[in-house]
Amino acid sequence: MEVIKIYLVPVAVIGALLVLIMWDLGPGPCLAAHAVTVKCDEIGKRFDDVRSGATYACRTDADCGCFGPATMKSPCGGLADKKTADRLRAIAQEFRSAGCDLKVRCGPWYCKPVCEKGICMNKRQIQ
Repeated sequence: MEVIKIYLVPVAVIGALLVLIMWDLGPGPCLAAHAVTVKCDEIGKRFDDVRSGATYACRTDADCGCFGPATMKSPCGGLADKKTADRLRAIAQEFRSAGCDLKVRCGPWYCKPVCEKGICMNKRQIQ
């Protein structure tokens, strides 16, 4: 019985220390990275859902707007009708704030939305 007491006490102490260390370190980088990925996927799905409802219809240049990227369906951003573009811009900002990244490097682009024949377009596309 003495042998059990001698060996169990250090094992119990080491076990308790390991539990405290694991508790202090949190879920670990793998779980944290997974949580970010899941959040990014959810934001991306919302972005795609909103984007799919864009009308691109306009009467004046003020009816059009630009937005930033959040999914591979629009990896460098784009333009749409003003109402949709405003919603997409907010979701794209949420995407960046959550630490999401598309791993796509886009060149600079000039966004000058204009209404051409009732459709939102970028002025550079028209020229």
